[in-house]
Amino acid sequence: MGIPYNIKNAFPEIKSDKMAIEHAIKKGVTSNPEHGQGNGLAGSVAIAIASNSSLFITSKGGRIKVLDGRVKSEKQFPPFEGTSVEMQFNTQIAIDLPRTLWGHKPVSYLELKYENEMGSLVFKLKEHSKNFGNRPTGARLRTLIYNLLLQNPGHEVVVDFEDVPLIASSFADELFGKLAAELGIIDFSKLIKIININAVCKEIIDQAIMQRIVQNYGARHVTILDDIPPK
Repeated sequence: MGIPYNIKNAFPEIKSDKMAIEHAIKKGVTSNPEHGQGNGLAGSVAIAIASNSSLFITSKGGRIKVLDGRVKSEKQFPPFEGTSVEMQFNTQIAIDLPRTLWGHKPVSYLELKYENEMGSLVFKLKEHSKNFGNRPTGARLRTLIYNLLLQNPGHEVVVDFEDVPLIASSFADELFGKLAAELGIIDFSKLIKIININAVCKEIIDQAIMQRIVQNYGARHVTILDDIPPK
């Protein structure tokens, strides 16, 4: 239907398509308050201006251009049925995002996707792979988990093994063994929590972590509990 259709229905005083798009990109303007707060287009325009990027919004008989830090509104002919939003953001320019967005710090994609009501980041293995039998998969998942830790300092990552009946030793070493070596065993135990895991997978992971720690730090400097003779 396009932006002008919705905006004109919500704001009858607006008559032209061009004015409708101009109004739509204002902060807090929404045609349906139950479904949004009116910050999506306004925030996109603000980021485009701050980062010297380009943004074009075309709908019906109106068009908005954001170029070189300036906003220009014009008539669109022939009319464009529906709405087109074109963006090319310059990622080489650092901007103060909360300041650009009127003091609002947006929730990251990672928080929306992974964070639960307790503030923990839940990483369900089954959602990221169907195969847990090789090193490339383990390396890819380790990178994802490590990025979660980097972008959310102090938050634990809960690795959920639901519906994962078996993993390969190489996968366990690549994901958990190397992650434990990178973080250190104390931080690993504090930041990584594993749930819904069966006894077989748990034993494989325990062995992978133990062997990786020994390999990285040298057997001379690590005492394995099994090596301590009973009193």
